[in-house]
Amino acid sequence: MTLAQYVEDAHALTGYLKESFQQEKIYLMGESWGSYIAIELATQYPNDYFSIITTGQMVDFAETEQYCYDLALEIARDSNDQQQLKALENLERPPLTEGNISLEVGTYLTYLHQYMAHSDDINKTSWNTFNSLFSPEYSIKDSIKFMRALYFTFSQVYKQLYDVDLRESHTQLEVPIHILHGRHDINAPVYLVEDYYQQISAPDKALIYFEESGHNLWITEPELFTDTVKSLLLN
Repeated sequence: MTLAQYVEDAHALTGYLKESFQQEKIYLMGESWGSYIAIELATQYPNDYFSIITTGQMVDFAETEQYCYDLALEIARDSNDQQQLKALENLERPPLTEGNISLEVGTYLTYLHQYMAHSDDINKTSWNTFNSLFSPEYSIKDSIKFMRALYFTFSQVYKQLYDVDLRESHTQLEVPIHILHGRHDINAPVYLVEDYYQQISAPDKALIYFEESGHNLWITEPELFTDTVKSLLLN
């Protein structure tokens, strides 16, 4: 499982959609680490896309992991969370590369996700992944396979992203890019997004903040998210 394979799979899907709907181009959206795939697709195949929209924009994966780990340590110390503090201190400082890193990385990423879920700055909703997995569309077997796949693929793929810094490799774009980002996102640090945005050269670009969101703004501000995307597609 390689990054190049993900990109080629997504491009194959692009071709299928273009043919099925008889369109010369489509719009492309990438969320979290999928924002990298979207930008890579637009870079390699600009003639296939009207524009790209990204959310939870990732920029420098190795620096992001270090930032998240350090922030989790700071939060644990400030709240005197000794159990979490011990778990974090037992890890090497990221980026982690040895073995199956899923559980180790989850020690700080899940902690930050929970921190955002309880933040007064972020809008609350009742949506969560586990509720979706137990919805009628999925069987128990599907849900088990989802968790196993998440555990396996994260470890296989995420380590390959540590060499990616979009500020060094993907600043010249031939298609418009619109970055929708939560003002309180700590999984994809705002300072990196702003730095990257300033370096982007594209036919059109925009950085739009969602003031009551963290990493998952399509969950925390769904109506605003939908309206914003519609307005971008109509322009």
